[in-house]
Amino acid sequence: MRAGLEIEAAVRSLETRGKERLAVRIGIATGLVVVGDLVGEGSAQEQAVVGETPNLAARLQVLAEPGQIVLAGATRRLIGDLFRLTDLGRQTVKGFSEPVEAFAVEAVAVTESRFEAAHRRITDLVGRAAESALLRDRLREAWAGAGQIVLLSGEAGIGKSPQLAAEVASEPHTRLRYQCSPYHRDSVLHPFVVALGRAARLAVEDPAETQLDKLEAILAPARIAENAPLFASLLSIPTGERYPPLSLSAAQQRRLTLAALLDRLEALARQKPVLVLFEDAHWADATSLEVLDLTVERIRALPVLALFTFRPEYEAPWTGLSHVTSIALDRFAPAEIETLAEHVAGRPLPLEVTAQIVAKTDGVPLFVEELTKAVLESGLLVAEPQGSRLDGPLPPFAIPATLQDSLTARLDRLAPVKEIAQIGAAIGREFSYPLLRAVAGRDEPALHAALAQLEEAELLFRSGAPPDARYTFKHALVQDTAYETCSGAAGRSCTGRSPMSYAASSRRSRRPSRNSSPTI
Repeated sequence: MRAGLEIEAAVRSLETRGKERLAVRIGIATGLVVVGDLVGEGSAQEQAVVGETPNLAARLQVLAEPGQIVLAGATRRLIGDLFRLTDLGRQTVKGFSEPVEAFAVEAVAVTESRFEAAHRRITDLVGRAAESALLRDRLREAWAGAGQIVLLSGEAGIGKSPQLAAEVASEPHTRLRYQCSPYHRDSVLHPFVVALGRAARLAVEDPAETQLDKLEAILAPARIAENAPLFASLLSIPTGERYPPLSLSAAQQRRLTLAALLDRLEALARQKPVLVLFEDAHWADATSLEVLDLTVERIRALPVLALFTFRPEYEAPWTGLSHVTSIALDRFAPAEIETLAEHVAGRPLPLEVTAQIVAKTDGVPLFVEELTKAVLESGLLVAEPQGSRLDGPLPPFAIPATLQDSLTARLDRLAPVKEIAQIGAAIGREFSYPLLRAVAGRDEPALHAALAQLEEAELLFRSGAPPDARYTFKHALVQDTAYETCSGAAGRSCTGRSPMSYAASSRRSRRPSRNSSPTI
């Protein structure tokens, strides 16, 4: 969506010799496609893309007015409230038997959190009583003037962002929210640049003078002359003649900019308590992490509660300090999954539906929420006064579109060993090393290295050591995603042998004892 807006703006700004200005129409749709062989020659060479999704995008592009971006309903549901949209209603388009939803993109919305923008409702805390009580204790200490740091760790989708939002929603405070991104790990102070621009409500179309006015409005009056030029430089806002050019070395400007960020935090804390939420610290750039180091020391005697969230693989350097508390969020137990699914649905669900949600989601709250929503939208359930019932047989659950991209991206980041994951997925949720070796046809060192990389990425769990090792996919949905994307060489490896040859490989590779049953 952002790329589309930038393309539209770039084309609109092009100068031509004619009187008419150039404009572009853009259609966007989301779904699975099959990417085939290269077609065309030279600079026109591209990969063939087949499926309903590119056809829908092309039809939406025809619907768009000059300078307009039109997107499909599935895409609209994925982006949540990240962009301002206009509903164009259902449109009849060629090649589709039913009218399709269409939305026009107006602009990027002003939002604090990727989670809150993409998820319109945050479920109440489920199964987090101990963590909630500890957060409330630290909140009271911080609001009393003894600054506190809370380190909240957990795997993706475990519920780190909504945990704090629910705890402090009713408390009067100033909230400073910083969101890291995997795409901006090398962008200096990216979370702070975005947060300052959002706080000042800067708009791309604003002239420089207006942007400076908005920036000055969020700064402490006593420090405007010192800090405004630093923040303007950070935000790439020309200062013109309002402020003299910064005559500083790169090291001096960096040091003063970090000090200005901390001065702003302290000035806000002198007015009322401040909540600092720094999300996904495992993706932070080095300079942003330095700001966190300074923040940890600066807030000791201020009414500030700072919460840093991150994945378990990140080793936070602040543990052990007297005002730092660490909280690790675990997956939900089956009973908690059932409670969350019922909460999302707003009514009790049939037992067979709940059982499949428990089996598919592995206790990850985000998976539970999205899979439950997908079931509700599928038309499988009929509402009744005391709950709901199935309107026919229960088919296997499909991967929700809201999770498809993130799960596929995890596999794509491991491109060199992705094929091994796909072959394993075709065998099953659990598979043995000898069977995988027989099917994959790789040499021992390469197979060992690939499996070790999948373990390190926490896609697979291992029990035992090769050649007697067994591997299990960490999430059932990850296995489903790997299997659904199985194509090309991996697909031929998975399907090129008969079930009888799989069984034969399994029998040769694993002889069961008297007390065990054979498994594949």
